[in-house]
Amino acid sequence: MAAPTLHSLRGRLALFLAALGLLLAVALGLRMLDDGVRPVDVALLALLLLAGLLLWRVADRSVLQPLAHATATLERLAGEPEVAAKPSAGLGELAALEVAVDRASVALAAWQQHGMGAAEESMLARAEAIGHAGSWRVDFATQRVEVSRELLRIGERTAADFDGRLGTLLRHVHAEDRGWVRRVFLDSLGTGAEVDIQHRICTSTGHVRHVRTRALVLPAQGDTAAQAVGLVRDISDDVEMRTALRQRVKEMRCLHRVFRETERGEVPLAQVLQNVVVSLPEGWTHETDARARIRMGDAVFAAPDFAETPWLHTVSFAAPGTTGDVTIAYLHPHAAEAEGTFLVEECDLLAAVASRVADMLAARAAEASLRRVSRDQQMLASANRAILYGTDELELMRAVCDILVHARGFRLALLSEPQRDAEKSVKVLVYAGEATEYVEELRLTWAETERGRGPTGTAIRERRQTVVRHLDTDPSLAPWRESALRHGFWSVMAIPLLDAQGVAFCCLTVYAPEPDAFGDEEIALLLNLTDSLAFGLRSLRDRQARNAAELQNRKLTRAVEQSPASIAIT
Repeated sequence: MAAPTLHSLRGRLALFLAALGLLLAVALGLRMLDDGVRPVDVALLALLLLAGLLLWRVADRSVLQPLAHATATLERLAGEPEVAAKPSAGLGELAALEVAVDRASVALAAWQQHGMGAAEESMLARAEAIGHAGSWRVDFATQRVEVSRELLRIGERTAADFDGRLGTLLRHVHAEDRGWVRRVFLDSLGTGAEVDIQHRICTSTGHVRHVRTRALVLPAQGDTAAQAVGLVRDISDDVEMRTALRQRVKEMRCLHRVFRETERGEVPLAQVLQNVVVSLPEGWTHETDARARIRMGDAVFAAPDFAETPWLHTVSFAAPGTTGDVTIAYLHPHAAEAEGTFLVEECDLLAAVASRVADMLAARAAEASLRRVSRDQQMLASANRAILYGTDELELMRAVCDILVHARGFRLALLSEPQRDAEKSVKVLVYAGEATEYVEELRLTWAETERGRGPTGTAIRERRQTVVRHLDTDPSLAPWRESALRHGFWSVMAIPLLDAQGVAFCCLTVYAPEPDAFGDEEIALLLNLTDSLAFGLRSLRDRQARNAAELQNRKLTRAVEQSPASIAIT
């Protein structure tokens, strides 16, 4: 039917174009009779003919051929035994298309009434597989359910595993969703409203899948029992992707908070680490059950109810002068992921946090080192000025002790002098710091006795620096330990000042408010300072000796000159 009608329509269109061309030709001929033949009229006529030809080609390809194809397709769809006879020939294309649509609708209605053939069922099964969607139909009178093969595949079941009962289908719904899914369908049965919900199902292998169910409940009418038809689409991949995306967002937010906290250089280190501990659970899947802990050396920063459960993960880190680790733990068991209790991304997140903590500690150590170097330079400059311009030994010693306490941060600094008496006692010359009671109770000696084996006595006797890194446990500090700890002393260092013959004529002793306070840089600084101080004191004593000798010579000269027995030599 399509071909003759199509040619008829093409003929009509060609006739129309020919008539239009004839009219234009007549009009141009009359004009040429009046005005004569002009090239522009000939060109215009040729242009109109060319445009008509082009219009014909466009209409043929863009409108007529697709229209004929659609009509033929619909006629094939409608070619079933139940369909009425074809309309009479001679109709135009649009009328033929309208008839074809009507016949296709009749065919679809017949399919719905009598069922689809094998070809249509195969096509539907293929479409369901492509769309990851299965269909079902429920007859509420018999409580029987018909399901498609794709729906069985989604549930990882076979036809033999399904007995066709409605209760069995509902049992495939996840236990936590089963109650509200049942209520939704019961409400729809009463109202006839369409159902569109997302819920979970359990497969035969125990896996959980997320599905979207769209269904239409048809209430009972007359002798027809209530029925429901539905489509179930597997959206597990979509849900997992959205869940993973939300988890990555949580992890990024957690890492951002950690970076923000660790960049706050003005906040004390202990407070920063505690803030990181509070921020960490936010990045984990079960954040309300997650607890964090950070260990750094002997210090521990943890949530109040942190516990070392079987479900934890720890990442170690190393920083200048210390080591530690970061731990995340769940207080209760959770469904294990494919890679274990924690996601691979969560393990990577914890490693990033540990690395960031190590970087922060390294940065703080570098900043502290720069501040310490600047402070040391200022301290040495002040001490050197005092040594250079000092004119009195005790004033010079007192100035150096004040600099060590107030500029360097030591709790106590004192300079003492070994006595050459029988007891080999040590006399405290000057000191700086709030420890008068402690200084008065020292009773030092540089003899080989219990009170001479402390840092000051040992430094004088053995002419070398002596360091006690842990005052609370070192046996050499036993006679002074209780009083020292009471005054806040945790480590101590003594350095002898040697004369030109290498004999100790003085000793500098400094006490620090923290254990193990004397590292290599600190020791080198104090050795440099004591060398400068020893040189200054020796220079001052030499200058005082020279001044005294010069004064004595002047006195002697004056006495000789004033003597009556003096002889003038000319």
